[in-house]
Amino acid sequence: MLYDGRNKVQNGWFVLGSMIPAGVADTVVQWDLEVNTKKGWIRRPIICHSQVGYHPDQKKTAVIEFDRRDIPGRTADLLRISDDGACNTVFISELKSWGQYLRYQYFTFDFTSVRDSGLYLIRYDSSNTKPFIISKQVYEHTWQPTLDIYFPVQMDYMRVNEAYRVWHGTTHLDDARQAPAGHEHFDLYSQGPETDSPFKGGEHIPGLNIGGCFDAGDYDIRTQTQYSVILNLVQIRERFGIDRDKTFIDQKRRFVDIHHPDGVPDIMQQIEHGVLTMIAQHKPSVTPFTVSLFPLSISIHIWAMH
Repeated sequence: MLYDGRNKVQNGWFVLGSMIPAGVADTVVQWDLEVNTKKGWIRRPIICHSQVGYHPDQKKTAVIEFDRRDIPGRTADLLRISDDGACNTVFISELKSWGQYLRYQYFTFDFTSVRDSGLYLIRYDSSNTKPFIISKQVYEHTWQPTLDIYFPVQMDYMRVNEAYRVWHGTTHLDDARQAPAGHEHFDLYSQGPETDSPFKGGEHIPGLNIGGCFDAGDYDIRTQTQYSVILNLVQIRERFGIDRDKTFIDQKRRFVDIHHPDGVPDIMQQIEHGVLTMIAQHKPSVTPFTVSLFPLSISIHIWAMH
């Protein structure tokens, strides 16, 4: 059975599997793989650059990734896109070797000297990049996709919807289980000799499945990262007064709807979401209480560790 898992998870690839027959001894499953290769095939170069664009005063360096068997050319071109869509070469520079890493060799293309505002693309051989801008206002709105999309998608214990797309359903409601005494996890987290809690090893601890955001790689919730991000959001709110509202967030229903304003600043709702997971770990309690950061109150139960 061959599955294409690339559209399921962020690090998915092809999955090959076989059903294991019952009542069979010795060799149960055997695979013979025959690789079909194209002799002399060389991967096309990949041009990497800032998709956001560049400020006129900043250093501007693109990186070109080559097949290790490729023989790179000497130069790359920077083209400016005019109002009528025509592309005109405005800068040519030699490529500089950066070195090899794993399967590829890398060269850099430096166009720092280009300072005029406009729309550009980079060309190497027959490969063109997508257009990007050089402008003093390049970073004026780059933070908005992070607040509008990235942060909502990363919210744990919530169903996250965007129009007819569901980013993920309500997640990890079975969090968290008490780690057994003496348990060392595969990623080197260790419980220690005592649990310091009234819960038995493997027992579900009510009240911890609220708030917090996924870790970038494996979806766990790392406390140190959570409070660091929350503090950054608080400082951003206090310093810049951001009141952008593009997301509907309902903690009681555990529901998020992207591109659906709800009258509450999104950054405040993200701060609340982080604070909820912090409070849930703070003190042991068996009584419900209410958290209110603005006119949106949430009643939660806290069962947490010392």
